[in-house]
Amino acid sequence: MKKIYLLGLIPPSLNVVGAVLSTRPHDVIIGIPAMLFWVVGCVIVTSIVMRLIYILDMCVKKDPLDPS
Repeated sequence: MKKIYLLGLIPPSLNVVGAVLSTRPHDVIIGIPAMLFWVVGCVIVTSIVMRLIYILDMCVKKDPLDPS
């Protein structure tokens, strides 16, 4: 397994940490509930991390048609 794939552990870890930390239902950040703010942030971070993994994986591969 390539080490860059370990970056894929960041988004699920953020979701678990956010669920544990955002236990109070009345917290508000920028006018929206704290849990919604956290989930939207995790979606954005997930997109960035997956794009980074894609870019790094394409830099490592020599043949773009090679699946391994």
